[in-house]
Amino acid sequence: MEDHLWTYDQQGIPTGMLKIRNNTDTTYVKFVTDEKGNVVEEHPVSHRLDLPVIFYYYNNDHFLTDVVRFNKKANRLLPDYIFGPDAQGRVTSMLFLPPGTNEYQQWVYEYNEKGLRQTETCYNKRKELMGKIEYEYDFFK
Repeated sequence: MEDHLWTYDQQGIPTGMLKIRNNTDTTYVKFVTDEKGNVVEEHPVSHRLDLPVIFYYYNNDHFLTDVVRFNKKANRLLPDYIFGPDAQGRVTSMLFLPPGTNEYQQWVYEYNEKGLRQTETCYNKRKELMGKIEYEYDFFK
């Protein structure tokens, strides 16, 4: 079980979070934002130790494009997630790169005519299908 307790400033921008696992293990997270209110850095602390800083990058439309952290083995910043938007700002793809491996998952998202997610399809780096989720909606009047 994991709980997230958020704190916000007067403009509704997140300033911090407590991530509590199993009611016993707490990580304190401080957020740094840019002038547009986008969270650009996450500074976690657990057991009084600073954990690696997580960086967030956005495109000109304020759409989150990358979640990045420093990789000690590669000795440079590497992405954990890379997001691709469509013209409406919806996520159409997500590349997930698990830390410590050269494998990745490519998630592809499709939407129906109402803008609701229709499918989520996951491929590995060899473009082999790993799984697929299909959504069905019922609308009642």
